[in-house]
Amino acid sequence: TRSADRPGVLVTAVSLKDEQVRWQIALGAGLAELSSSPYQDVLMALTRKGDLFRLTADDLSGSNVLQEPFANLARERGLEEQIWQGDVTPNQRLYWSLHEPRKLFFRHTAATGQSMSFSGRTLPFALSAKPALFQNGILAPGPDGLLAWLDLPGLKPLAQPFQAPYEVARPPRWRSVSVASDGSILAADRNGVLYRVETGSEPIGHLRGEAVQTLPHPLSSRVVATGKAAYLVDGNRTLWAFSTDGRNELGRWPLADGLAGDLMSAGKYVLAREQSGTLHCFDAAGRKLWTAKLPEGPLVGRPRVWGGNQLLLAFEQGRILAMDLSDGGRAWTLETGQTLESGPEPMGEHLVVGSADGTLLLYTIPRQ
Repeated sequence: TRSADRPGVLVTAVSLKDEQVRWQIALGAGLAELSSSPYQDVLMALTRKGDLFRLTADDLSGSNVLQEPFANLARERGLEEQIWQGDVTPNQRLYWSLHEPRKLFFRHTAATGQSMSFSGRTLPFALSAKPALFQNGILAPGPDGLLAWLDLPGLKPLAQPFQAPYEVARPPRWRSVSVASDGSILAADRNGVLYRVETGSEPIGHLRGEAVQTLPHPLSSRVVATGKAAYLVDGNRTLWAFSTDGRNELGRWPLADGLAGDLMSAGKYVLAREQSGTLHCFDAAGRKLWTAKLPEGPLVGRPRVWGGNQLLLAFEQGRILAMDLSDGGRAWTLETGQTLESGPEPMGEHLVVGSADGTLLLYTIPRQ
């Protein structure tokens, strides 16, 4: 809510048991990220001004826990959809932004969930695409087709890097690096060449790569791997599915109206939304499960799987939609009456979304 006597947006936590106010805090800016921690009673709210709030039912005031140097980046540059984040361990999250391609930022949470800190590290080179977590480090796509394997948190080389073949007419530039659940690595350059990358130990530790697919058109999406399949979209509006080693084509489907944004993942499912609003859902075996028309407008936040059989989507115009993952049917809808900016984030039997003015909205997930 807005407050006349306190600056910014006022967030109020109300007990679901006795309806008593537990705490109030002014965020002061719109939300850039809203996420639950490994502890179900902890919610993290990152504002576009660069403040990170740790919110719990037991914290009577809320607490701004963001520390330098991430605060400077957020306040200076603003947080946009280009922020990448990945969970290194249950207590550590890693951030990277295209605004600062030579920096990685770590968020550390104590095992009790009661304290948090940030630290920043400088990469040996500017990243050309989002990194990927791999074993005890990250795969870092560098300039001109260089792919390095660096440890965490020190960012020291774990092996000799892989260098994609360089052609003056078509210099390699990484579009995406993806690691499947079986450990298979696929790296795709913007020209449409898909490389299978492996680790080797002779004569010394190294990454080696092999071009396994060359698409007829440049890439227009990242590679998303799930189960035994890896998905990507080319510039000719075709969605491809390959085996996770990249050698076998599992299927291809035209996207008549073109891809809206990028490929999305939710649990073991991959989602592709066309500019017209049509949503396609694919499984971990390289098969299309269903197609559904979604006229509600732009999506916000990240799709979530809830209860194992429902897909949760939030739309900018204020609707929260649950879809049946088996057939794409509509299970239930919630109308928030707000312009949404982030979410949906399931927390037990409840759902949290963030509105464009910085308000946190909490709902009980409907029972069927």
